[in-house]
This record gives sequence, C-alpha cells and structure tokens, in this order.
Amino acid sequence: MTVRSLLFATIFFLVAVTAQAAEGLNGQVKECASLLPQGKKYQVSVVYDIDTTGETSSVTGSFSIDWAPGYMPTTQEEEKVFKELEPFIMCVGPIFAGASEKSEG
Repeated sequence: MTVRSLLFATIFFLVAVTAQAAEGLNGQVKECASLLPQGKKYQVSVVYDIDTTGETSSVTGSFSIDWAPGYMPTTQEEEKVFKELEPFIMCVGPIFAGASEKSEG
C-alpha cells in the first residue's frame, strides 16, 4: 500500500468514526427530545470552554434550554412549564456530563 493510499484510508476512517460518534450523541439527544411537551419549539445550547494555556487543560461547560422566539411563559405558567422540562433535562444532563468527563481525561 502506498503512502498516499494509506493517508486516504486513514482520513476515510477518521471521518467515518467522527460521523458515527456524532450520530451517537445526536441519537441520544433525539431520544431525550421525545420527553419534551409537544407543540412547542425549543433552543438547546451546549457550550464547552476549553483552555489549553495552563499546565493542564481545563474543560468547563454549560447547558441551556430556551423557548423559541415568540413564546415566553407567564409568571403563572412558569412553575408548570419548568416541571414539564425536567424529564428532558434529567435525560440529557448525564449525556453532556459524560462527554465533558471524557474530554477532561
């Protein structure tokens, strides 16, 4: 096998593994999304800050869920609405925490 063939094979393998890993995370989030109340749109954000400037790298992250623009629960609705989000949050929380722990290792 030539060096060029080996390089292309390695690149193809890395792309395939990366796509499979992304689908794994996306698949898990899709499963959790079924726990959200129907009939609304949500914006879910996961942000990781990675600092490699020190002796050891540090990874911190945050997770947020917001209603799509155009919907904001009233003060009277807030408690009920947040309670409805709890199953989704409990489902995705460990997924993102696990991803964070793997990055730190």
